[in-house]
Amino acid sequence: MEETGPEEILKERCDSFVVETDVHYPTDITLLWDALRKLIIACGRVNRRLGLGGWGKVSV
Repeated sequence: MEETGPEEILKERCDSFVVETDVHYPTDITLLWDALRKLIIACGRVNRRLGLGGWGKVSV
């Protein structure tokens, strides 16, 4: 492994892009709503995996 000194220049390259999206500020109610929404989706997936029928109208 080569040792590097302070005179050696490091070169890096970075590529990025920007996507316009609907971002909301993380207020207490929006965080609670997002958590609840994800919990309902997760429960629907568990319901489907366990084969339990008749649990709400969740499209996962």
